[in-house]
Amino acid sequence: MSDPLAAFEDYLTPDFNASRTCNKLLKASNPDLQCEELDLVTPLKKVKYHIEEIERRNDDVIKANPSHLIESFDSKKIAQVQTRDALSSSLEYLSMSYKRLDAEVLEPYQKCLLLRSALSKIHQTSSILRDVSIFLHLLRQVTGFGTLDQTDPSAHQKALILASIHSQIQTELSSNPNLGALELVKKYDVETILPSRRNTVRYLSDRLFSDCANNLEVQSKNLDVTQLAKALYELSQKDFITVIDRVLLSKITNSTQTLSKTITSIKTLPAALETVMKNGRDVRALGRALNEAASTKSTLLKDYLSHKKHSCISEMFWSRVSKNFKREFEISFNRGGPVGKSLAANSSVILESIINAMKDSTEKENGESNLEKMLDSVAILNLHTTR
Repeated sequence: MSDPLAAFEDYLTPDFNASRTCNKLLKASNPDLQCEELDLVTPLKKVKYHIEEIERRNDDVIKANPSHLIESFDSKKIAQVQTRDALSSSLEYLSMSYKRLDAEVLEPYQKCLLLRSALSKIHQTSSILRDVSIFLHLLRQVTGFGTLDQTDPSAHQKALILASIHSQIQTELSSNPNLGALELVKKYDVETILPSRRNTVRYLSDRLFSDCANNLEVQSKNLDVTQLAKALYELSQKDFITVIDRVLLSKITNSTQTLSKTITSIKTLPAALETVMKNGRDVRALGRALNEAASTKSTLLKDYLSHKKHSCISEMFWSRVSKNFKREFEISFNRGGPVGKSLAANSSVILESIINAMKDSTEKENGESNLEKMLDSVAILNLHTTR
């Protein structure tokens, strides 16, 4: 008997691809590439013929070998029965083992997972309730202080305590987003916490500026300044930097105005320089106070200077003062007239006054540098003398 698979070898190859075979049939049926019509009938007939031919050959094989096929089917059935009988005891044992595993391990494990999930949710709820209790406790403390008043002698201490409380509240809210999402917390935060916090920041800012702006206050209340600055920094770094900027600006402005007035009255220069030196000492004392207060990074002074071009707060003061005075001095000198002539005539007095005023400075580290800055502000006198 001929091979029933003859002529169908292409369909039985391991790399058979239906798309490739269809493409091959289409090309064979449509050799004219210029034709606008695609002949699909011929390849379909060929495929249909192959199907019918395979079915016919199957029938021929069955008719020619009935006993062999029956024998094969019987052998397969017997093999299945023998395999099932041989494995039945093992399968039953495996089934019993799995049922036991399911009952004693898997089911309890699933229950444990559910219990663990419930416990986790209970723990989360407990944590939130605990945080709410802490928040309400801090809220009660905030409401107990009321509004801070500058005229109240105890307001200073109250402000420091309030700043600490608000800092704790900020920490609680930032460390637990779920707490801040509660409607109760939102309500009290808007209605009570934020107004009190703004009032505290405003009081600390005004008090810190007031203490530092007075020439006598910074050095005599060094500890108060340190406490106020640290409390304000913890509540609002932006307001802290703004207040220190205002303090420096007030000292610089006062010094510049004081020196500018001496341009028309050189005799008052020594007294004016003494005022400037006092301002310089206050700025230096402010720097010490800020340096004594620790911050998250290092000290308040270093944090403040990290936003500035200068590495020393005293250097900032003398640089700005000398620069401002230099501008005013040179304008008056170059303008001439009685004022310009007076400045030129008293050049030695001016230089000597600056040197005498600053040589006794207690600031050893930057004393020479500050003196150079002030001498540079009147450097135009040296040019005039040279001429």
